[in-house]
Amino acid sequence: MSDAAASGSAAAGRTAVAADWWLVLAMTAASAMALFDVTAFGVALPSLREGLGLSAGTASWVVNAYIVAVTALTALGGRLADRLNGLTVFQCGAALFAIASLACGLAPTAPEIAGPWLIAFRALQGAGGALMLPAALAAVVAAVPADRRGRAVSLYIGAGQVLFILGPIAGGLLTQELSWRAIFLVAVPLSAAAIAMTRLRGRRIAGAAARPAEGPLLRWTALPLIAGLALIALALERGGDWGWLSWQSLAAFGFGTTALAVAVRQEWRAPDPMVQLHLLRQRHFSLHLATLCLLQTVTIGVLTFAPIYFQKMLGLSPSDAGLVMLAFVAGWAGMVPMAGWLHDRLGPARPKLAGAVLALAGMAWWWWSLPHLGPAAQLPAMALAGVGVGLSILPSNTAAIGAAPPQGRAAAVGLIQTVRQSGGMIAVALLGGLFLDTAGGAGSSAAALDAAQLGFAVLLTATAVNLPVALLGLRGAPPERGPAAPQR
Repeated sequence: MSDAAASGSAAAGRTAVAADWWLVLAMTAASAMALFDVTAFGVALPSLREGLGLSAGTASWVVNAYIVAVTALTALGGRLADRLNGLTVFQCGAALFAIASLACGLAPTAPEIAGPWLIAFRALQGAGGALMLPAALAAVVAAVPADRRGRAVSLYIGAGQVLFILGPIAGGLLTQELSWRAIFLVAVPLSAAAIAMTRLRGRRIAGAAARPAEGPLLRWTALPLIAGLALIALALERGGDWGWLSWQSLAAFGFGTTALAVAVRQEWRAPDPMVQLHLLRQRHFSLHLATLCLLQTVTIGVLTFAPIYFQKMLGLSPSDAGLVMLAFVAGWAGMVPMAGWLHDRLGPARPKLAGAVLALAGMAWWWWSLPHLGPAAQLPAMALAGVGVGLSILPSNTAAIGAAPPQGRAAAVGLIQTVRQSGGMIAVALLGGLFLDTAGGAGSSAAALDAAQLGFAVLLTATAVNLPVALLGLRGAPPERGPAAPQR
């Protein structure tokens, strides 16, 4: 080869690598943005509710609309990314996320309009995330050579964890110094930059992950899945006001479970299902899913409602509440590297059990300290709970993916995320009324404290149920079927 040709080849190689890393950066920014929305929004929720005069039920649905949409549509997003051009699906999701974020940031101030407006656009935001996130990790893996893939995935996940940690602090500062609207508006330029970067740099891998069609691209079972999850969330969220045995609660729960049963029946019988329910026949896969659902209930419950407790019941400012939340969030995210190392050396069962014990001890300590101690004295309990949750979640997530056959792991991710996000939906539905009613000024401070203790008792119960689930996982744990891509 001539020197000129060699020089041109080397330059092309450098350009390809540079293009790959720019694409990794775009995927990382988009994923981190979605995580930031989750951790920052809880700190901003009291200010949002006061500024717009929203009722407790409406404020709860501003949170849950996003979670229901992500829960119901993630499997569909993965299917579209798998069957079509993954980067195009990502760009559509990022565009939806940006448009919905802008609309949320510009929400009208009249309460009768603001509530439905925010609920609708939060649902659209969740739909954007459901399209965007399944395609992001696949693009990262495809964007770099095999010998650099570990660094790319580490960057992708590590940046997300940094934003997960900083979310409450940044959310508190943005809310206090600017407005709760800034939480939404910061997503707009990040989404636009991610879309622009994928259009400029992503042509080389466009369509690389698409596979031939094996059935209909869209399945109508997405509709009863969305309806079922929304109706069950409504029954859980309004059951305390309606009465758990009232006709409204029973009707919402009955129609919701019926819709879910229809979706499950159709997916189970479909030759090319959107959600691979047959994986639930594997005992250890089902146990890992149970842990992920239970601990996602704890994580979303804490991130959404502990900031309300600190601001409205202990009088902290939004920025101070964000700083206090750092104890739980840093404990959770800080365990991710250690949990991965323990999983590789010991397998998933023992780290998962150790995390279950620590999570239960931390949540019990935190629940006990509520009526006795101020926020600073609660920090050790919060950190212990966060460490335990983080130590259990990562081995469960990795092992659940590893329990699936290699050719079915992409589908397994859709099922895992659907079940996992259902835990967050349950937390918001069950706890929204308790925290938001008392935070809105209803009742005495003693009643507010009782409500907070009851809410934390629900989260404590979830960690307690997870302990026997983890113990069952010790029995005959199978070896993993080869390496699986890390998942948050």
